Amino acid sequence: MQGQRIGYVRVSTLAQNPERHLEQVPVDRVYMDTAPGKDTTRPALAALLTCVREGDTAVVHRMDRLARNLDDLWRLVQSLTQRGVRITFLKAHLTCTGGGHADGAAHAVGHGRLRGVRAGVAAGTAVRGHDAGHAARAEEGAGS
Repeated sequence: MQGQRIGYVRVSTLAQNPERHLEQVPVDRVYMDTAPGKDTTRPALAALLTCVREGDTAVVHRMDRLARNLDDLWRLVQSLTQRGVRITFLKAHLTCTGGGHADGAAHAVGHGRLRGVRAGVAAGTAVRGHDAGHAARAEEGAGS
């Protein structure tokens, strides 16, 4: 069943360019949120989740545009694929489908890549925390 291609864009600030997220990607409709990734209440995402139907493909620029952590990402991907909706992450060249579909192998590959996202998020958080610790100690030293 061939459905619609529905784009989802999330930018953190109005200063970011939302057009580059789905540049030259044919979609039937686009939903856009302007909100930090940590915000789980995103009206456009809620609208997308309500409107997609079996056979549709949700198109997202990068995984971190859909969710900020692996648990939320995995929950959203599972929710969509269980309803027969494919989800394509353009930057990762990845399309996730339900495990029961003929191309369910992409779903398995997606799971491996999603686990890699957790490692990347954890490493990025650790580096930011490490850098913040250095900055705090430097500031303390400057005041002595």
